Amino acid sequence: MPDREPGWLTAVRLGFTAGLGLLVCYRLYSERKVLEPGEIPEWDRKLGDPWWTTIHTLTGVMLGLWLTPFLVLLALTFAWEVLEISVPGFGDEEINGNRLVDITVAWLGWMLAAGIAAGFSDVGAPILP
Repeated sequence: MPDREPGWLTAVRLGFTAGLGLLVCYRLYSERKVLEPGEIPEWDRKLGDPWWTTIHTLTGVMLGLWLTPFLVLLALTFAWEVLEISVPGFGDEEINGNRLVDITVAWLGWMLAAGIAAGFSDVGAPILP
């Protein structure tokens, strides 16, 4: 096993994380400009939407790039959806199919990215913390 991971992998991880953070901030800002207070977004009534489904997928990719253990990803995705259900105006109006799609795409993104990152860092994709 190598002493360190390739420098480019660290750069990809940091750049991807920063880019995802900017995307989330942009989406939150743009939603506030489009929606009236208390208005239920139309995309909460669909299985997925171009913005948030993509963000959930990319979050899974980011966690995979950082080789976050899969069990941690499971806990985070379920906890996030519970948070959305629990906080009024923060996804509590989403249909259950949307929640399942959000969780599934995060897992698939993780599987893809963790497999790639594990191959370049010479470790297996982590399952347990």
